[in-house]
Amino acid sequence: MALIQKRELIHYVIDRVIPRFPPSRHVLEIGAGACWASSLIKFYQPSSVVYASDVSPSAITKGQALAGLLGVNIDYFCVADGESLPFEDRFFDVVFGCSVLHHYADLKKGLTEIYRVLNTGGLYIGIGESSRSKAFRWGWTAPENLRTRSVGVQEWTYSLAEWKRAFAMVGFGAVEVQLERDWRYVGVGGITSWLPLYHRFVASLPEQLAKFLPISISIRATKQA
Repeated sequence: MALIQKRELIHYVIDRVIPRFPPSRHVLEIGAGACWASSLIKFYQPSSVVYASDVSPSAITKGQALAGLLGVNIDYFCVADGESLPFEDRFFDVVFGCSVLHHYADLKKGLTEIYRVLNTGGLYIGIGESSRSKAFRWGWTAPENLRTRSVGVQEWTYSLAEWKRAFAMVGFGAVEVQLERDWRYVGVGGITSWLPLYHRFVASLPEQLAKFLPISISIRATKQA
């Protein structure tokens, strides 16, 4: 069921993300949850050394079970706080995150940790983050938003300029933040059945206009020094 619910993201990672990974590297997934992305990375790049990390021990337990069902041997499972990573400096060549950074209470601290554990020339690749201008936030950044009250999950959102500035402030020298407007990778069904239609609409707009609307983004940042 976990895989079925994420089928569009799974296709996105296979089609768009993994082909951009350098081969035979140390890879860290932060906020791995059920570790499905780590499983895909290891499956398609078996020579890479993959670390799947999440702050939740129960999530890591699920990740171990899922990897076993898929017949994938993820190298290391780690219970770790993304804002205080228990790894040496310059240890990883790639850090990957799916819909994770907007949960950080202190985005700068979390990005500083990513920068620290990346090797020179290393990449941060992030997908599933959200961008929206201040005019479209409607309380999304408020600490007491509905999801926070119901399940204890904090969510923040930032504009494109704020995302780029956050990465630059911690030292990343090359930061690409791209609008994801391909409706084929958007979940369907239930309360989100309108999302593909919305993304089709956004895809028809010029980027200078689309960037002000609520939209999913991908991030690619390089540690140059």
